Amino acid sequence: MRTKEEAVERCYRWFDLDRNAKDEYTREMQEMYKLYKSDHWDLLGPNGIPLRNDEQKQGRPNVVENVSFALIESLVAEFSQDVELTDMPVEEGDEDAANIMSELKQFIGYKNRITAERERWLRNFFLYGTGIWHQYWDEYWQGGRGPNRWKGDIRWEVTHPQSFFVDGRCKTDDINDGRRVHKAIYRTTEDVEERYGVKDLQFDTQRADMMVEEDDLDISNLDDEGQVLVVETWYRGRPMILDDGEEDEGPGLHVIWWCGDSQQVYLKHANYVYYDPGEDAKFPFVVRQCYPRENSPWGFGEAYFLKSPQIVLNKTSEMILEANMHGAFGQTFYKEDAVSEKQRDYIENYGTIPGMWFPVQNPQNIQRVYGQGAPASLTAETGRIEKTMQTIVGRFDISQGKAPGSITAFRALDLLAQRAQVRLRSKEMSMMTAYEEVGIQINNLISRFYEEKRAYRLLGQGEDGKGIKYGMFAAQDIQKVYDYNTGSVMPLKKFIPEEGMVEGEDYEIYSPEFDVRCGITTTMPTDRAFYMEMAKELYSSGAIDGEIFYYVMEHGKFPPWTHMIQQEREKKEMMQQQAMMAQQQAMGGGVPPATQPYIPPGADPKADIDAQAQAAYENTAAVLERIAQENPEIMDELEQMTPEARATTLQRIQEQLGGGAQ
Repeated sequence: MRTKEEAVERCYRWFDLDRNAKDEYTREMQEMYKLYKSDHWDLLGPNGIPLRNDEQKQGRPNVVENVSFALIESLVAEFSQDVELTDMPVEEGDEDAANIMSELKQFIGYKNRITAERERWLRNFFLYGTGIWHQYWDEYWQGGRGPNRWKGDIRWEVTHPQSFFVDGRCKTDDINDGRRVHKAIYRTTEDVEERYGVKDLQFDTQRADMMVEEDDLDISNLDDEGQVLVVETWYRGRPMILDDGEEDEGPGLHVIWWCGDSQQVYLKHANYVYYDPGEDAKFPFVVRQCYPRENSPWGFGEAYFLKSPQIVLNKTSEMILEANMHGAFGQTFYKEDAVSEKQRDYIENYGTIPGMWFPVQNPQNIQRVYGQGAPASLTAETGRIEKTMQTIVGRFDISQGKAPGSITAFRALDLLAQRAQVRLRSKEMSMMTAYEEVGIQINNLISRFYEEKRAYRLLGQGEDGKGIKYGMFAAQDIQKVYDYNTGSVMPLKKFIPEEGMVEGEDYEIYSPEFDVRCGITTTMPTDRAFYMEMAKELYSSGAIDGEIFYYVMEHGKFPPWTHMIQQEREKKEMMQQQAMMAQQQAMGGGVPPATQPYIPPGADPKADIDAQAQAAYENTAAVLERIAQENPEIMDELEQMTPEARATTLQRIQEQLGGGAQ
């Protein structure tokens, strides 16, 4: 065991080593930010020297056509759709609890303004190559009114790669292969003093090797108390600090908060955080790489590969501009006795203004020569470079809403869009796995810290589909009891311990585990029109009912697959019941089964029945039944797809089978 000062000294030594190990990636992020904000002529060339210094910039137009920015932001926009985290019960009978956990995470996301956080995560992911989620329990966060007042809640936020430091010995893309991580942010001294109760902190100067861009603001002249570097060091192993009443219970996850780059000061610590001693503890950070980097936890971003073609594009565009300028304004040659020095200065300042009159000594000794303009090959070269940049990131015209003029069919547009989107699927999978891991860690935080009842609300999910859905979470409602003696499991509410039973020796109270699945789709401009057109075709043929049709008209996509398959099963059961009733009526002298009409649920029995719609429905149900019986693995694959992709795949299978189960 160490003293607090010794523990902080060791944390600082760790931090300094891990910060130095990250230097190369920090310099790379600085270059990517220059690319993003159009400081392209400040980029470093292959020799490590800026492309142009300040003096060189004064004599050139310094053209910047920031296609890199447009491509990166288009990727951010394409993946900024809301995601759906769905909990799946591990144990039988936990379906209701899984639904509650899904709704609770949705509310936690709304409370943390996850929409804005997602945009920041995506920008870090595509620009710098590394996206980092941080989910943790914030004991200082409190709010609510009346009976719904709460203290402490789950934070779900983005950590910028510049503020995150991984164990320098970690050589894989999984930060949990290291033994420690650090999150370091400059904070005002007032905030640190108020939160942790420390005084007389020594100010820190922001270091260039910790910032993507140096701050141009001179804080030395401000009236505040300056800034200090606050670091939280998460480490696995045995605790370094033990207060009164704390014991060393073996390896676990621990954290120490400290501050000061110039003078280290202890702030706070916590032992065995989020996991029991001996458990397989994971850091409360989820890191994903856009493109993997060998022997490093940091990734390559799209901007890394766009840098070189972007420089070539700028230089090519500058040549075109300068050639056009020479063609428009030309160059003037004269003998020294043709103009006086005063006349020459006057012509240099006003020579491009139409209608001007200029006095000269001898106009015969002055000649103006005009350039020929830029060749067509340069203009074609800019188009070639832009296509190259699109190929690098995997986004083409069709995925940006630019359809080839010769293609008009919605189905053809959709197929082209899917092919253009193939390169983005690996990124989609990285995002999905990141969300799922975040969901699992949030479930762990809920089970550990939501000890009191928590009210939540979901906007737009009321009974009418537009109102507010209210809910109440209580840990006792989902917790279970495991009896060591009998091996039985029962809900906590129904458990009455017998006399002499001791928790931990005779029984265990636990919160059930849930698997988390993420649904994420990259919606392109062709999708909405395509699926609306598809819904019209399916509705006219009777393959879908009016409820699904109007859902697509409103939302531009099909409802979740689970909802559609459940609806199909309910219809099939209804048809079977009606067939049995028709048979019974026929046996009793009623209407013969062959002439018994099919009546959809909720329809008027006296209304005319569309035989074609009924046949189409029966074919769809037969196809689903055949897939489930003969190829259950295909059903599993369908469940993994997005709702839109599932609907498209089902239609193709139905066409291949000739519209029914042959």
